[in-house]
Amino acid sequence: MNLEILDPPFIDWFTPLRKESLHQCFHSSYQFLVGSDLIDLCFKSWVKHQVYLEALSNNSIVCSEEFENEWDSFFCKLKKDEVKDLMLRYKTEENLKYFQLRKNVIAKWSSFYWKHKLETLYLKYKHDLDKVTCSLIRVSSQPLALELYHRIIAGESSFEEVARNFGECSESRNSGLIKNQSLKNLPDGLAPLLSSMECGEVLKPYKIGKYFAVMRLEHFSPAVFSKELEDDLLLMEFDQWLNAVAAQLHSKMCEAYVQKK
Repeated sequence: MNLEILDPPFIDWFTPLRKESLHQCFHSSYQFLVGSDLIDLCFKSWVKHQVYLEALSNNSIVCSEEFENEWDSFFCKLKKDEVKDLMLRYKTEENLKYFQLRKNVIAKWSSFYWKHKLETLYLKYKHDLDKVTCSLIRVSSQPLALELYHRIIAGESSFEEVARNFGECSESRNSGLIKNQSLKNLPDGLAPLLSSMECGEVLKPYKIGKYFAVMRLEHFSPAVFSKELEDDLLLMEFDQWLNAVAAQLHSKMCEAYVQKK
């Protein structure tokens, strides 16, 4: 996301109070986190917490009573096995409550800032949200990929059989089937190819990364504007904003560290 069109603007969002908080959190650990490749993850977690605090302090974003009711409703609906799995991950009920509510609060914060431009976001992200079901085989040998393609086209072997027996990547465990996935979630390089294919068409072996891929498009579902899609759009915009803000924080901390030296 371009810094000039960041909304809310970084210069407004990064208040003196947040600058002080950032310094207190990271000034002694910054070099270690950079060396451990953890700094981006930590900055994003810090930003999410700041958004959480901001939303809780603004009744226009979050209603306190509604906030507690959401947690009670979420926790009551959990099954015993689900509670057990979540407690293993979050260790305490307090941690679980925080991370679940933070997720909900971020959704409300995103709606507060960007709901007015959902139509624009729909046009911006629509292509990434189109969904496909496809069959995929990836092998490292080009001659083998070509042989498998011809077997499928000639009807000598089914796509599923070939995928199970020869596929070298994770989709082979599902007989090559990738079901109802957003284009943005597909392995790199597949989205533009599938977007131009007809249902039932089998694509000749195509080099994607270190593999040669044979693909068949099973079904294509264009994104349709809905409540569920609204939530996806707002989450995608938040992720874009979060990435841009984290990059700015990295720059600010780097400058401060260099000046300190």
